[in-house]
Amino acid sequence: MYAVGGETGAGTSSGDIEYFQLDPVDGGIVDGGVVAAAFSARADAPAVIANDTVYIVGGKGAAGALDDVVTVPLGANGLPGAATTVTGVLNTARSGHAIAYYNNRIYVAGGINNSGALLSDTFYIPIQANGSVLAGTQVATTASAPARKFAYGATWGNQLYIVQGSGSTTQLPNLQTATIAAERRHHFVHQPHTSRRRHAVPRLRSAAQRRRHLRRSADDVRRQACELTEPHRRRLLPRVGWEYGPSFAFSPPTGWQSTPNFPPARKNHCAASWHGNIFMIGGVNAAGTVQGTVYTSRQDPTGTTPAPWTATSNALVVPRQFHSCVVSGDWLYVIGGIDGSGTVLRRRRALED
Repeated sequence: MYAVGGETGAGTSSGDIEYFQLDPVDGGIVDGGVVAAAFSARADAPAVIANDTVYIVGGKGAAGALDDVVTVPLGANGLPGAATTVTGVLNTARSGHAIAYYNNRIYVAGGINNSGALLSDTFYIPIQANGSVLAGTQVATTASAPARKFAYGATWGNQLYIVQGSGSTTQLPNLQTATIAAERRHHFVHQPHTSRRRHAVPRLRSAAQRRRHLRRSADDVRRQACELTEPHRRRLLPRVGWEYGPSFAFSPPTGWQSTPNFPPARKNHCAASWHGNIFMIGGVNAAGTVQGTVYTSRQDPTGTTPAPWTATSNALVVPRQFHSCVVSGDWLYVIGGIDGSGTVLRRRRALED
């Protein structure tokens, strides 16, 4: 379990990575440590773990919103390795946004730009084969949602969930869902003619005729390749006469829809998914009261049937906001945050699902 960055009790941002080893039997913490100043200090920066790497996306630094992604590889023993920061990954620097991981992509939604304006776009960052991310690789999607900040993202099946958050004037009492479309792949094949009877291949008597025939065959492949992007076209063109497999795939969300019957509006909460259940934990309501309630909803994997939300009997021992939560195995962990008196909390709470 890892806690990265954030704001300290003194109001300053942190660049530390705290890590905790968990007991697989009872979920308790058996060991831990901290890597101080592992990356540039920031707050309001969400993070995900994928492929044994921690990805910290954007956030608010000393000079304002950030457009970078910090990657931290995890060793076989779970200890954090050296952090790498890649700038220019986000086309708009932002903080307070929602992120979620699906199919080797990090989906990003909403947030606040450097001038304080709310954002409503949704895009994904592809993760490279070696686990890195590259500048300028952000891919926009057709999905957009009401502009919001301090929301939380999650995925289940091919559904992307954005849970509540804060609008320009008040908290948003809804959950947005979008379907991540199945990958579409282009498949181009060029094969030389093999049957004179079926294809009426002309007899090529001279070397000049053979060269002209090969040029026409290459032109056919080039016309097909025009439907691809430039990098994939360069990979296709040298393979005249060869079968070329799938060349391009993408999976953007296809549109957002709202789920009704949501719990009372709130912000600064956390959300997590577990076996088709969405949990929403803590936060602060429209009146400014810090909450300790835990709500759950069983979601339809197709995303088409709104599910009712119910309050569980396992409320937080200490109501809190600005906390993090994560699921590991059958345990739901709630980490840190700020209680109703403004005290920064350092304790970890565990709930068996």
